[in-house]
Amino acid sequence: MSSFGELIAALQSVRSVKDKRQAIRSLAAQCGNRVNVMKILRAGGWSKAIQPLLSSLDGEAQVYAALAAANLTSFDISHDVLCEHGAIPELLQVAHDSDEPDLVVYGLLALGNLAGSPSTRSAMMNYKVLPAVYSIYTKLAKLGDAGTRKEEARVKVAALFALSNLTGCANHREMMINDLSVHEAVW
Repeated sequence: MSSFGELIAALQSVRSVKDKRQAIRSLAAQCGNRVNVMKILRAGGWSKAIQPLLSSLDGEAQVYAALAAANLTSFDISHDVLCEHGAIPELLQVAHDSDEPDLVVYGLLALGNLAGSPSTRSAMMNYKVLPAVYSIYTKLAKLGDAGTRKEEARVKVAALFALSNLTGCANHREMMINDLSVHEAVW
């Protein structure tokens, strides 16, 4: 592919599951390079490729779409654009509603990355990201011995990452201490 626009167009039009997986895998890798981030977003990478695949029936494509989102959000230059395009509720749904550990982890990492930006704090409050992330963490904490598996540990770490970045907002800190007692569950 000579451009991100062509790669994104291929993701929209290709019928083969194998080809679609290969294309989203390639896009996910490209999203991890800061030089490519704005080019991908300007070409419609979020709305035309990543977002639709987050709700795909193909689990593997869904995981790579979530990885692409996590990679994109690792660069603060993407945060405003993704927030404007409704990424937060999409990622929250992926993290909260999925039973696939990789999807949950990538969704939480993307939310944690976005939570690190002051420009996303209002949206994080509006979409109630903190209570949702905390519920993911506490659900795993209640599993006890069954919760020691490697996959569940990865989800816990990703949830803690998101929670820690949410502390950058004074309102979230207050909710964590006064309303949710996050400190008691974590310590």
